[in-house]
Amino acid sequence: MTALSTETSTAIGRMSVAAAELEELLAWIGGTAAGDPLPAARAAVRRGPDDLVHAVEAATTQLTIARSYLRRLVRDGIDPGPAAFADAAGMLARCHGWMLTLIESVHEDDLAASMAGAAEGVGGRRL
Repeated sequence: MTALSTETSTAIGRMSVAAAELEELLAWIGGTAAGDPLPAARAAVRRGPDDLVHAVEAATTQLTIARSYLRRLVRDGIDPGPAAFADAAGMLARCHGWMLTLIESVHEDDLAASMAGAAEGVGGRRL
């Protein structure tokens, strides 16, 4: 493997951090701490909101792309350049943000529903 430019090394670092953050969120969604978080995350959202299912699938795609860039560099000696790694990092970060937004909205809906139920009070009285 040839020496990498500072720009490429920095972009790879940013992409690696973004991938790790996304994988951590997927592991949380899937309730797993070890191994590949994707199968567990897919199983966890299978019956969930469509947007969250799509977000997990998008994360899977973006992680696959990021990994392919690293494989090409390490295995084949092909440097896709700093722009490719930077783009991958940006997509990974956007997937992470999208999933956080969706998770927050699901939790807000759950909280609103539980509060509406509690507002009925005992014996059907409103509190």
